[in-house]
Amino acid sequence: MELALRSIADGTIDITSWLGRPIGLTDVAGALDAMSNPASPVRTVVDPRRM
Repeated sequence: MELALRSIADGTIDITSWLGRPIGLTDVAGALDAMSNPASPVRTVVDPRRM
């Protein structure tokens, strides 16, 4: 686990394709609804600084 986290942190492993686009708090409900679609990203980043 430590090696995996270090590799992500130093950029050896690029995880951007694993993530959906960053969303704001107002988009959370829509993202939760979209999760029932198999084509939706597995992980979504919620940035509370965005609206």
